Amino acid sequence: MMTRRSPDLRPDAVVLRCAACGDGQFQETNVEGRAFPYRDERALTLTQALLLPVCTVCGEVRESAQHAASLDRLLHAAYVARRAAQTHELVAQLTAAGWRQVDIEQTMALSAGYLSKVLRGEKLLAPSTFRHLIHLALHPREALRDLAPFFPQSRDIESTLERRGAFAASR
Repeated sequence: MMTRRSPDLRPDAVVLRCAACGDGQFQETNVEGRAFPYRDERALTLTQALLLPVCTVCGEVRESAQHAASLDRLLHAAYVARRAAQTHELVAQLTAAGWRQVDIEQTMALSAGYLSKVLRGEKLLAPSTFRHLIHLALHPREALRDLAPFFPQSRDIESTLERRGAFAASR
């Protein structure tokens, strides 16, 4: 990383050049609205204001340990809010189709009452469990049939849901 004196700063001030592009300088910039990779999300949008050093030419972010901790805290809050909203939406989709929470928990191999804790914000579904919930909400009958060779109770759940008319819309 090259350094040089900045003509518009104190004579002893040093401005760091961007190592990514070689042309830009780092300037404190509000990165609210910018997308960052976080956990299993490739592009999670930061929903709160945060000043980070950003290259004026290429947009590269230069983080210190303090910046990284602040960014991680804000991204975690955005991740939890997004995942909670998505989980609520998927569970609502299933319950509107005739599923009960206990049906969802049994199908997904969750402990009784676990989904209630997730919906109250006390727990967060693991990424793989969340993906299973997506598959279950989008393709309920197929998800149950996929489980049948390994989880024979899924046939009983499917029969019960069939009697309740839970698959009427998916025919």
